[in-house]
Amino acid sequence: QQPFEEGAAAAAPEQIRSSDSFPDPVASLAASDAVGHVGCIPQCDDEVTVRLLQAADNDTDYAANGNMIQPGDRPLVTDYVFFMFRNMKIAIPNATDFTRGRRTTVLNTKVAGFCCKHCHGKDGSASGRSFPSQPDNMASSLNTSLYSHMQRCYYIPDNLKRAIANLKRLHSQQCANLRFGSQRKFFNKVFTRLQAVEVPSFGVTINGVVKMEDASVEDGDSKLAEFGFFRISPDLIECTHCRLVPLSLRAPNAVSTSAMNRDALATHKTLCKGQVYDVGRLVDVLSKIMDSHPSVTYNALELDSFKAIVKELVGERPSHIECFTSTVLHLVRRKRSELTDSSAADPEAVQHVPNESPTDYSKVATLFESWAKEVGELNSSLPSDKQFLQYFQLISPTLVPS
Repeated sequence: QQPFEEGAAAAAPEQIRSSDSFPDPVASLAASDAVGHVGCIPQCDDEVTVRLLQAADNDTDYAANGNMIQPGDRPLVTDYVFFMFRNMKIAIPNATDFTRGRRTTVLNTKVAGFCCKHCHGKDGSASGRSFPSQPDNMASSLNTSLYSHMQRCYYIPDNLKRAIANLKRLHSQQCANLRFGSQRKFFNKVFTRLQAVEVPSFGVTINGVVKMEDASVEDGDSKLAEFGFFRISPDLIECTHCRLVPLSLRAPNAVSTSAMNRDALATHKTLCKGQVYDVGRLVDVLSKIMDSHPSVTYNALELDSFKAIVKELVGERPSHIECFTSTVLHLVRRKRSELTDSSAADPEAVQHVPNESPTDYSKVATLFESWAKEVGELNSSLPSDKQFLQYFQLISPTLVPS
């Protein structure tokens, strides 16, 4: 039996098992002459997964991954490991990475790590970042924390998440066909490249937490103003530009209960839409609703009876009704890579207008029941359909279940 990092994933079957939300891919056996492979390599028959994997194989822009991997590495690893690294890039450690109870031994080595390239620089979370202290730690990160992040990441399309899950299911089978030591050789190569990356000097270590110079905004309200933030209380800061928009419809990092990292403030400043809705969360929620409700199609969500529900939530505002129906549906298609014209510009969301009065929950529930009956195969009770209730509450914060 080979060590896990070299391919025997059966040592921890429950930890490496992928989500049951995706169907198991149908594996086929195809002969391979690759240098790092021995015998027949199990392949995935899911068309979307195969297409995305082939695109990654054909992509010669390794600079997009910070040159962390090279063309000659491909035969050394499974499809899963290769595909995961093509969706990551080199990460330089900062204070945020080490203020969540993480061990600080890695800091003494001053070695760069890797992170999800899709959300890198788009929020202040430390999720999706890994800083291995030695090559053997990479396999564990790929199969646990990094995989979990890839399945939850807001910025990763659903078809890409599905491909990652499918390839992970075949990982242990493909590992058995790798030449002994090839995957360890790959991790050693990557670690050597990470060691060559210059990282900043760290400040002092206080109570096991490393404080980097100028990492957070602690020099008074004038520093916050540079990023468009102001202090509400000693422990709460908020973006000045989008504060009238419901929190669920703001760009990430609009509010913080502690001193924020400069990178997080700068990221919000870049993404902030001011008084215009950021409907990204709505797109994510509606996409999940369509996945779990087969009868909820694009046509069903464009029915007048559904628009009547939205009208009750936002009032007599045609632009808002259009935003929470057609605009969101267009972005769902974009998220699912279902648009035939990939160059078409996305429609703009509407500017926020505060609700004049609380939303009538009983009327919304009645309208939802009528629409559900028209669509069919849906639970017609709004209180029992938590996903739709969440979607409607994101649109109207004054919607309170009675």
